[in-house]
Amino acid sequence: LMAKDRQLIKLLQERRQSLIYHTVTGKIDTNGQPITNLKDSGVEWIGKIPQGWEVRRLKNVAEIVLGKMIKTEASEGYKLKPYLKSKNIGWGELIMNQVEDMYFSSREMQLYKLEKNDVLLSEGGEVGKTAIWDSELEECYIQNSVQRIRVNNRKLNAKFLFYLSIFYGKSGYYNSIVNSVSIKHLTREILVNIPVILPSLQTQQAIADYLDTKTASIDQAISKIQTRIDRLTEYRQSLIYHVVTGKVKVE
Repeated sequence: LMAKDRQLIKLLQERRQSLIYHTVTGKIDTNGQPITNLKDSGVEWIGKIPQGWEVRRLKNVAEIVLGKMIKTEASEGYKLKPYLKSKNIGWGELIMNQVEDMYFSSREMQLYKLEKNDVLLSEGGEVGKTAIWDSELEECYIQNSVQRIRVNNRKLNAKFLFYLSIFYGKSGYYNSIVNSVSIKHLTREILVNIPVILPSLQTQQAIADYLDTKTASIDQAISKIQTRIDRLTEYRQSLIYHVVTGKVKVE
């Protein structure tokens, strides 16, 4: 039963990724129907996109900032503030159970402070993990294992970029462009030049809303299956314990 449930989770995860890919690249519309009026995107691995959509470089539609190097010693004029590092960035979620503090100057606080709807990417380690800041803390900053992307709201919807980045990360695109001589790093110099697919702002918002609904439904199904696996695991362990310690008879 557990093996079947794990396979079902895998299939749902693949379905989730396929849905994001086909929607953000314009292969299907927000009714789930195929779009046929397509043109060449100019980017081979993206393929065709709908007529009227554009492809621009990220630097043309957003501001990208790499976080601050660790500073754990107090200095005059510096204040101790919470910050996010790579381990706080998950695939589509922020992991906030261990948020650490370090010292920031007034200028650094202006430069590295997070604002609602900032898109956050893991710069090192498992590169490309993407989350979106929703003001989980009243005040928070970033360390230099995190890239912060702040979109130009007249050109790009932050939630649409979030889903686009999830697609880039899960499809292996980020891994294909990083410097992996030693440790992989998704540097700002690389990130500013990634292609961004641009439908109209209205379409971007519609896609973001559609994916919010659809992915939430898939995530809920995955969560229920995982709960069932956890209960089966507990039952299996309990069964072994009670048998090997003689708490139940097997005859």
